[in-house]
Amino acid sequence: YGLPDLRWSLPTAAGTASPAPNSNGWNNTDVTVTFTGVDGLSGIDSCAANVLLNTEGAGQSATGACADLAGNVSAPATASGINIDKTDPALSLPANIVVEATGASGAVVNYSASANDNLDPAPTFGCSPSSGATFPIGVTTISCAATDQADNSSAGSFTVTVQDRSEERRVGKECRGAC
Repeated sequence: YGLPDLRWSLPTAAGTASPAPNSNGWNNTDVTVTFTGVDGLSGIDSCAANVLLNTEGAGQSATGACADLAGNVSAPATASGINIDKTDPALSLPANIVVEATGASGAVVNYSASANDNLDPAPTFGCSPSSGATFPIGVTTISCAATDQADNSSAGSFTVTVQDRSEERRVGKECRGAC
């Protein structure tokens, strides 16, 4: 008499992904989706088990529901738009480079270096000193680094050696047969 009919009060469910993604919307670790429910009458009895998402890929989701103490089951709740990338970008760097000085300040050296990533078509990439710079006589280490949208990163290096053999050539010309 005037008591609510607990059979027709459906609980509500929500799915929450943890950890939260970075500012680009990506995770670089496994993600666990936890389901929670609310029921204003009989109370929540159980919710779907946690779902572990551990495969790399974009647009993943997990769905679950909750049941109340009266046996009513919520509509499915979906945590979606989960992006996981756990792989560092791959660097493509040249072998160490040796060039002859073109002047007293060294030599301009051009090289080709890049980065690619399995899920990010354009990872942030750079090398210092950059290709096309004037490298001084001696050995210079070029440091390169890449970061993808999930904040995975790679770093590597190679060297540029600028040799100055102008003195050897000058002495060689002066000494032909006389040194």
